[in-house]
Amino acid sequence: MTISETTTISFDVLGKTYTLSCSKEESDSLRRAVNKLNEYVESMNQHTQTQYVTPDRILVAVAVNVVDLYLKQELEISTVTERIGELTDSIRELTNQDGENS
Repeated sequence: MTISETTTISFDVLGKTYTLSCSKEESDSLRRAVNKLNEYVESMNQHTQTQYVTPDRILVAVAVNVVDLYLKQELEISTVTERIGELTDSIRELTNQDGENS
């Protein structure tokens, strides 16, 4: 069992600072995720023209949108994987037919 070194990263979202611990290997990925989160939050903030929307509501809306994107990509990957399986089966059938006809 390998024990990886941990590091702490701090970041701001909607004016609030958060701190997370993660492995050093995960820190770059986590920073990219934070940057992307801030892009989504900023976009949501720009499209929400009311002062009555709280930061919590913005974060929930962003979270729902991100999960929706994830689920759509998961479905797309599943569809592509299924299609690859179908094409692989077709190739095998054609290859077997060519071997029988030779």
